[in-house]
Amino acid sequence: AFKGKGKSINDCIAQMQSDGLRVDFINNSGELVRVSVTATHNTRPDKSNEKSGWYVFNESNDFQVAVWGNWRTGIQNKWSSVDVNTLSSYDKQRLNTEMEKAVKQREEDKKTRQQEVADEVKERFGALKNVTNHQYLDVKKVNKNIGLKELNGNLIIPVQNCTTGELRSLQYINKKGEKRFVS
Repeated sequence: AFKGKGKSINDCIAQMQSDGLRVDFINNSGELVRVSVTATHNTRPDKSNEKSGWYVFNESNDFQVAVWGNWRTGIQNKWSSVDVNTLSSYDKQRLNTEMEKAVKQREEDKKTRQQEVADEVKERFGALKNVTNHQYLDVKKVNKNIGLKELNGNLIIPVQNCTTGELRSLQYINKKGEKRFVS
């Protein structure tokens, strides 16, 4: 079921904002866009660089469709520039086909980007020096750190696929314990 049936992108933005997403403009790339969210009656707002909200906006020749949600609250809604209930069965089918095609393309693009990152981190991790001592390891009382590396004072931890063991990303931990992942 589509929540909004407004004709303009501003109507779509207003619907997203009413669900707590901090959106001022629409990225119409068809990619999943992460955004921060405001507080709701049951949850706190995003802090700092958190982005619990997301949306995807797709356009075709005749339709504009958006899907959005909040990972923290579990809400998910849709919007269309046309009232889908008034479309002919042919146009409904065409809209569904276009949406499915966009989703499939987005998934393929995501897998390609993830593989590019995995290839890059393999090369990057291999070039780093092994670490035997780090302030974070001392604080956590870790005596051995097999397979960990260091770069500019940051502890580098390999993130691997749990079934294949393939290196997929890296986690950086600074001396204060602040953690970042390769995006």
